[in-house]
Parts: sequence; structure tokens; C-alpha cells
Amino acid sequence: MPDPTVVLDLSGAEQECGDPALERVRRAYAALREGEVLEARSPIAEHAFAVRAWARRVGAETVTDERTGPVAVVRVRRPR
Repeated sequence: MPDPTVVLDLSGAEQECGDPALERVRRAYAALREGEVLEARSPIAEHAFAVRAWARRVGAETVTDERTGPVAVVRVRRPR
């Protein structure tokens, strides 16, 4: 499993659903260079679902998609 370039903790976004948290993911992903990995963490299952769906739409590679205790962890890589 590659080390993430950027770790985005969405746990403080518990009041946000869908787009507000996803906008943070979009901004962080836009700052990545080719081949770099963004790790999004959230205790809210809907955030992980939104990140997975967004990654498919933009062509980002989902590297890992797992739960670590109460936190969902999704890692996406910017294509080379």
C-alpha cells in the first residue's frame, strides 16, 4: 500500500454531507501531482461513498477502500 501524499481528515465534517466534504476532497486532489495519493478519512459512511463515486467519475484510481474501526479510509491516486 503506497504512503499517502496528502491525508484529509473529514471527521470534523460530521455536520457536512456530500458536497461540502467532497469539495475539500476535490481541492486536495487538484493539488496532487501525477502518481500522488490522497487519503480521505471519515467516520461517516456517506463521505466514503461520495469519494468512491467521485473517483470513478474523474478517473482517479482507488488504491484502498477500507474501514479502520469507526473510520472509513479511501485512498485515491492521481493518474500518471
